[in-house]
Amino acid sequence: MDQSISESGSRFVGLDLGDRWSHVYVTDEQGEVVEEGRVRTTPAALRERFEGRARMRVVMEAGTHSPWMSRLLSELGHEVVVANPRQLGLISSNDSKSDRIDAELLCRLGRVDVGLLRPIEPRSARAMAARALLRSRDVAVRTRTTLINHIRGLVKASGARLPRSSTPAFAKKTQMAV
Repeated sequence: MDQSISESGSRFVGLDLGDRWSHVYVTDEQGEVVEEGRVRTTPAALRERFEGRARMRVVMEAGTHSPWMSRLLSELGHEVVVANPRQLGLISSNDSKSDRIDAELLCRLGRVDVGLLRPIEPRSARAMAARALLRSRDVAVRTRTTLINHIRGLVKASGARLPRSSTPAFAKKTQMAV
């Protein structure tokens, strides 16, 4: 993690991430609310909201949007803390749960002691792309297998059988029989 926020006038931000909108809650060093609102969950909107501003500590919960958001906000010069969701029972078990309250809790926890959040390091864009490729291939292979088994089952239900074949040769070898 980069150098910590310690200079006078520091700002602390809690971001409750959503698919379309993310809630923003900002306090000063004393915990006084400085700013509150929403920002669209897009790179352009986040850049507009956070670019050119003094370095802030931005706290968000790990999730779908946290990898790209944390990279973007870090590039803009902010200290980003991605909180481990397992450490956030205070948020998940809160009876008066809302985006605003979640953002406030993230902000205040990040202001008091980042260690309480057990920060995680999101995967790099390159690692995420490699993982996505592997997972996509796995889904494609499982889907192909399911389709072949489905077709074999339909043919059996009509009293026929398809010839044995490897998966790559299935279409050619069984086309006439179907």
